[in-house]
Amino acid sequence: MKPLTLSALACIGSLVAVTAVSAQQSNIPAPAAKNDRSQCFFISQYQQWRDVDDKTIYIRVNLHDYYRLDMASSCPELTYPEAHLVTTNFGSETMCTALDWDLRVANGTGRSSFAIRCIVNKMTKLTPAEAAAVPAKYKPD
Repeated sequence: MKPLTLSALACIGSLVAVTAVSAQQSNIPAPAAKNDRSQCFFISQYQQWRDVDDKTIYIRVNLHDYYRLDMASSCPELTYPEAHLVTTNFGSETMCTALDWDLRVANGTGRSSFAIRCIVNKMTKLTPAEAAAVPAKYKPD
């Protein structure tokens, strides 16, 4: 009878463990939605940018699409008067999320210029209404 009791206890213990795991899983947030391909563009379609501050820039893609790029930390080089973006991609030329950016900012031109890496934390495609609401001084031409 003792082996039967140990088996019953093992089954009850397994049931309790499964119930505890199920309860924990209900608190896990749902995974983020997969990339929305309507937000993607080819890096060759990028045309212009403007800084808002040392952590935020707006970029224009093609003629009418605008994106906001939020940096992971301060990137003061974005605000320099002669700053320009240097983008490098490894493999795909499609930009869909912040992870696709290898963004560097160079100040000036020629051999004395070197590029500082700025890590993009978030890339957001603006709706036409949001793009229209961007103040002119921050909106890429």
